[in-house]
Amino acid sequence: MASSVPLPPPLPLLSISFLPPTPLEAYQRTLPPSSPQSSIPPTFINAMKVREAVFVQEQGVPLEFEFDQNDSRSAHWVAYSDTIPIGTVRLVPFPHESHPARGGVYVNDKLVGYMDGTATERGRQEGTGKEMGRDRATTFHDGSEPYVKIGRLAVVKEKRRSKVGAWLVSTALEWLRTHPDIFDHEGMRWNGLVCAHGQVQAVRAWERMGFQMDEDMGRWMEEGIEHVGMWIRLDIVDAAGARHRRQ
Repeated sequence: MASSVPLPPPLPLLSISFLPPTPLEAYQRTLPPSSPQSSIPPTFINAMKVREAVFVQEQGVPLEFEFDQNDSRSAHWVAYSDTIPIGTVRLVPFPHESHPARGGVYVNDKLVGYMDGTATERGRQEGTGKEMGRDRATTFHDGSEPYVKIGRLAVVKEKRRSKVGAWLVSTALEWLRTHPDIFDHEGMRWNGLVCAHGQVQAVRAWERMGFQMDEDMGRWMEEGIEHVGMWIRLDIVDAAGARHRRQ
């Protein structure tokens, strides 16, 4: 499972902005992104405008759940048509909470039950409570290797046939593979592994971008939407432009 990520051709009237990991603790999660928040970078405000339009208004995720503790430590990209934000994606560095429980039902990142109707006591018995950095092995993850999570991919409805999502993902992954030391963690080196928690309805789109579905991760529900694990391993590029695996 190794891949380079070809960039799609530029789209007309499209531009993109980038926000590196930035303190965002002052963000007021219960306010709509259209409300003034002068201490928050405009790129993040625009990312939240897209996320609110897609996840909150279309998919019914509560507004207060859309901002989370990972936003401050993530890198964010926003795509624009003229000056209007139309798409966004983020990269979250290692460590992560453990992989979701198979068949788990999550609300605001908390395991509240299972898709078969059983209660969370089963989760406690099976040890599926989320811990940072510790994990079970899956098809593409050995349970300990550092990986970067790509997520919060959202494109406004009227632009979804314009390959905006693919352009955002390719742009983010191209940046990541040419800056491999950005997300090293406590002496652990990132070696190109990337995970997405993809909505089931978007599996084919992730596959077209080179990701593969992880059967061992199973399926789970996040905010009422069924998800699966998708993985890709990027070719890392050094300063001279050579592809290699970091030691």
